[in-house]
Amino acid sequence: MEYSKEIDTLMSVITKNEQFMGAVLVVKNGEIVYKNGFGVADKKTNEKFTPVTPCNIGSLSKQFTAMGLVLLKENGLINYNQTIYQHFPELPECYKTVSIINLLHHSSGLPLFDDFPNMTENDVFNIIKQQTSLRFAPGSKFEYCNANYTLLGMLVEKISGISLNKFLTTNVFIPCGMKNTYVDEPSTNKTKRAVGYYLFGDECNYYTYIGGAASVISTVEDLYKWDKMLYDPFIISKQSLDDIFTPDKNKSYNEMYGKQHYGFGWFISGEDDNKIIQHDGGFAGFRAYIERQVDKKNSIIFISNVRHELTGSIREGIDNILNGKPYTIPKISGANWIMSKYKEMGMKKAIFQYTSLEKTKESSRYYFNEFECNSLAYYLLRANRTEDAIQLFKLNTERFPNSSNVFDSLGEAYSKAGDKTNALINYKKALKIDKNNNNLADIIKRLENGCNLN
Repeated sequence: MEYSKEIDTLMSVITKNEQFMGAVLVVKNGEIVYKNGFGVADKKTNEKFTPVTPCNIGSLSKQFTAMGLVLLKENGLINYNQTIYQHFPELPECYKTVSIINLLHHSSGLPLFDDFPNMTENDVFNIIKQQTSLRFAPGSKFEYCNANYTLLGMLVEKISGISLNKFLTTNVFIPCGMKNTYVDEPSTNKTKRAVGYYLFGDECNYYTYIGGAASVISTVEDLYKWDKMLYDPFIISKQSLDDIFTPDKNKSYNEMYGKQHYGFGWFISGEDDNKIIQHDGGFAGFRAYIERQVDKKNSIIFISNVRHELTGSIREGIDNILNGKPYTIPKISGANWIMSKYKEMGMKKAIFQYTSLEKTKESSRYYFNEFECNSLAYYLLRANRTEDAIQLFKLNTERFPNSSNVFDSLGEAYSKAGDKTNALINYKKALKIDKNNNNLADIIKRLENGCNLN
C-alpha cells in the first residue's frame, strides 16, 4: 500500500482547508514511511515549516522531565517514594504526604491552574504554596495537573544544581542526537522557533515558562530519534525503561483509546499485544502529538504551529491508513470560519453568514464546537473587543442552551461591559443549570449587592 501517498493526501487537504501548518513523521514496522512539512513557520518571513523546524511541543515536554527524574534515581540522588516536601520544606504541610511518584503519575492532588502570557515558574510555585489542603488523598485517583511536572522540573534543577535545559541537553538531547531540541527557558527565549497562530490567522505566540510541564522545543525528526532510543535505551537501564512504561493503578477514559493509565509522562492503553503509548500537547498557538504502537513498531508524530482541535482526527486518519482502512477528511471549524470572516465584515455579519451557510449543502463540511467558540470569544474579550465577544458568547448560548459554562462566560462578558443587568440574568441561567456551583452563587450575591466584579 502507498502509505506515503495516502497520508500526503490527507494532510494536504487539511492544510488547504487552513486547519494545519506543521510537520508530520510516520513510522511503519520501524521504518519511516512518511515525512513532510506544511505551511509556514513564520508568516512574516514566509519561511517554510519543515521536519527540522523547531516548535513548542507543549505537554510532550513531560516525558523529558520524567526522564530527568529517572536519571536522578539511577544515580542514587532520589527515590520515587520520597515526598516532595523533603526537597521543598517551604511547601504547605499538606505536601508531606505527596511523593515524587504521585507527581509523576498525576495522582498528587495538587492545584489546577490555567497558564497565561508571561507566566513564570515562580508564579506556578506561588500557586502551589497557597494550597492549604490537597484536592484528594495522594495516590487515590488520577487528575491531570501541570503543577505536578512544573514541580518535578524544579526538583531536577534543585538536585542537579543546573538548569533544566542544561541537564536535559547534556543527559538526554545530545546523547539521543536531538540537535534541535531544548527547554525554552527565559535565557533561551530568543532561540529561533516556529511562531504560533490561531486557526483564523492571528498570532498566538505569547511566552510563558512553566518549566517541566510544557516548555520543550523540538522537531519531528528529533522526536523520531527519541522514539527510536526508547526501543533500545542507551541513556538508562532496561529496568528504568520498564518503570517509565509501567501504568499507575488509577485509570481514566478516553473516547479514542478507551481505558487508559498514566506512566511517567505517557498515557498507556491497550492490551499487551496491542499497547499504545501516547501523549498530546497544546500550548499558546501550538499542538503536538506522539504515539508509539510498540508491538507493531509504528509511530505517529506531528507538531503544529496552529492551535487546531484536530489532534484526534489526524491521528485516527493516519492510523486508519497504516491499517488499510478508509479515512475521513476532518470537518472545518464553524467558530474559526466566523472569526476569519469577522476580520472582513464584523461579528454580526460574520455570524449571519455562517447561519446562512448552515442552510446549504456546504454545511456538511463544517462543525460547531462549544469549547472552540468560547475560547475564541475569550480571545476577543482579552483583546478588549467586548461587544464582539458578547455576540460570539450569545451564539454559543443559542447553540448549547444546556451548558452552564456558556451562560457563565456571557455573564462575565456583560460584566466587563458594565452591563450588570444582563450579567446577572446570564449568571442566574448558569446557576439554574449548575445548581451546586458555589462560585456562581457568590458572583450573583455580589452583583445583587451592587458590587463591581471587575
